[in-house]
Amino acid sequence: MQETVKTILENFSLNIDLVALMPEIIICGMALVTMIVEPFLKGDSKKVVMHLAWLSIVAALVSIYFILASNPNLISLQFAEAYRIDRYSLLFKAIFLIGSLLTVFISSNFLKFKDVPDGEFYSLILLATFGMMNMASAGDLIVLFIGLEIMSLSLYVLAGILRRSVYANEASLKYFLMGAFASGFLIFGIAFIYGATGTTSIIDVIQSSEILSNTYLMIGAAMVMIGLGFKIGAVPFHMWIPDVYTGSLTSVTAFMSAGPKAAAFAAFFQVFVVALRPLQNELEVVLWILSALTMTLGNILAITQNDVKRMLAYSSISHAGYVLIALVAFTPAATSAGLYYLLCYTVMNIGAFTILIMVEARETSDTNFSSFAGMARRYPFLGILLTIFMISLAGFPPTAGFMGKFLVFKAAIDTGSTSLIVLVVLAVINSLVSVYYYLRVVVVMFMVEPELEYRPINFAAGIIAALIIAMGGTLLLGIYPQLFAFFLNTSLI
Repeated sequence: MQETVKTILENFSLNIDLVALMPEIIICGMALVTMIVEPFLKGDSKKVVMHLAWLSIVAALVSIYFILASNPNLISLQFAEAYRIDRYSLLFKAIFLIGSLLTVFISSNFLKFKDVPDGEFYSLILLATFGMMNMASAGDLIVLFIGLEIMSLSLYVLAGILRRSVYANEASLKYFLMGAFASGFLIFGIAFIYGATGTTSIIDVIQSSEILSNTYLMIGAAMVMIGLGFKIGAVPFHMWIPDVYTGSLTSVTAFMSAGPKAAAFAAFFQVFVVALRPLQNELEVVLWILSALTMTLGNILAITQNDVKRMLAYSSISHAGYVLIALVAFTPAATSAGLYYLLCYTVMNIGAFTILIMVEARETSDTNFSSFAGMARRYPFLGILLTIFMISLAGFPPTAGFMGKFLVFKAAIDTGSTSLIVLVVLAVINSLVSVYYYLRVVVVMFMVEPELEYRPINFAAGIIAALIIAMGGTLLLGIYPQLFAFFLNTSLI
């Protein structure tokens, strides 16, 4: 026993590449620093915490760039091969960090308006990001679960960070209860997979000789799918999304709708495209149904909403359905397209939420459609920006939303599968349906007179920075995707 422990410790000490782990070290370290420093700061000096947060995220992004530039085909196995760092995981981490950076920028003035403690907020954002990064690099199902729990626990607190708000408290409690339920399914599923294969290593599971004929493995796969399905908001595991997204602080909603959703898809790809790939035929039918239900019901429910924030919550469900098409396809091109789509969605969705925050941070905190009446006349630039984000979410060319959908749909059609072609046709129909509720916001902005005197909007430096990044990303990802060739040529398979 002592020899075994000694061997494990030796492997851990010999297989740690600090350079490859630098993004995680920066984010985790700064999460602790911001938490410790904030109580000692007074008044305006508390803004230091925000600057530390965004600087650490930029530093982590720069470290990812240099890691990829020095070795584009990097495969670094850490901690006895339980932690895998490669181009795929690094690019997913870049998506998480971009979402976190935009969230920090849009929250700078909004936290003061809502009386939210800076230190707690930014520490939790960084800790949630750290959990997502662990999920993307998980080489073992246990590491994946730990990363998911770090992310989830941070999000539970963030959802209820408006302590005096009944809606935020309700959102936090609902999210916690449903999240705990989903985590239970996930860990039981991992236990079944371990019982069937004798390992929790993602690479070793696929090499199990009885993977195709094991009932326990199928049960485990189903339970893991339920657990992760909750995290991406797939139907029928979507019930928590409207209330949690609506009740939470709007900048938290923007964050939850982007990074954590992408992290859950990273886990989905790891488990179902790599570990359980031999079960492709069995899983394809289930994932097909999941994708079809998710995109269709998400759109139907979004149409009926009179609140823009709630509408965006339901539309996030439909976008999860589009990404699930990449999982159904099970090809390298499809996984690359799914990765690219998640990058596009992160940028354009947080861009839309940024303007939502600007509208909300006035004397009233309404986010219903009438709050946007006449906005384009008073602030033409904001009207144009929100129009760009909305048509991108709907999938109009030449925006990021169009290119993301085009790549996913093309990868699915290229498989030659009749069932996938039918799924793509259904996705196109759903995209056309989504035009109604996305353009409804645009119509209200440009063509409807405000019922009351239009209150001024505050243009904070962080908000402007976020809008520039989001607008630039939305247009560049749609017009010139070659700039992001790394994403288009990256696959797990």
